[in-house]
Amino acid sequence: MRTKDRASGEEALTTLSTVSKNGIMVNVRHTEISCAESPFVLMNIHFSGPCDNACKDCHSKALWESKPLDKTDLEGLMREAIQYFIDSGIIDGICIMGTDNPDKYEATKILVDFAANIGMRSIVFTGYDLMTAIRCYGYADYFVVGKYHKGEWHENKSFYKLLESESGDLLYTEISMHEYLNANTKGGPDGDQIQLRPEI
Repeated sequence: MRTKDRASGEEALTTLSTVSKNGIMVNVRHTEISCAESPFVLMNIHFSGPCDNACKDCHSKALWESKPLDKTDLEGLMREAIQYFIDSGIIDGICIMGTDNPDKYEATKILVDFAANIGMRSIVFTGYDLMTAIRCYGYADYFVVGKYHKGEWHENKSFYKLLESESGDLLYTEISMHEYLNANTKGGPDGDQIQLRPEI
């Protein structure tokens, strides 16, 4: 299983160099610290802008259109996560939502890689299937996959957990909603495993 080692402040800051040089901007409506979407305490990041899925009963339709004030410096967002994770120690990772549009692929993948580099957990909610999500976003620790249906929370979703074998191969295991919601306790998943290539 892939381990998560908390990085030092110096190590964390080195992961910001490329983002800083490129001045990447993203549309983020808001962030909050919450454990509403997982068993972990997370910094939830809500992207705004077009959504490829546009689910009929989506409860976040207000996020489908970006506003001028949504424009956010990606480096600043990452520094905020560093502050909560390393400096304050109050979060376990990040949860990224509203990702499903090509305009948001790069920023989501950068955030997922950034989390892995500093030892944070990453969770991505997506309406895409698993393999599409991996191609677009890289190897998040958890994918919550499925479109939104009225009156349901996560009942219609599929949950995937990233593992690393002893030989270093990455694979995803499908877990139940119960296992996902109890992922912060000890015990291994018992779902089907999907073998992945180390490189995509």
